[in-house]
Amino acid sequence: MLAPKIVLITGANRGIGLEFVKQFLQLKSPPKHLFACSRQPETAKELQGLSKTNSSIHVLKLDV
Repeated sequence: MLAPKIVLITGANRGIGLEFVKQFLQLKSPPKHLFACSRQPETAKELQGLSKTNSSIHVLKLDV
């Protein structure tokens, strides 16, 4: 199976969305760009912390 190069995760600030972010980062070949979307990214402290330690995470404001 090929490793994903770009990933978009909605609801990445908590719950299953945040867990998806963590799991993708643990892959043998993590994605080059992981777009982690949240309605209020400024309040997503754990997600913000992950993005500071991993340059492939791009936190975006998005309401689906």
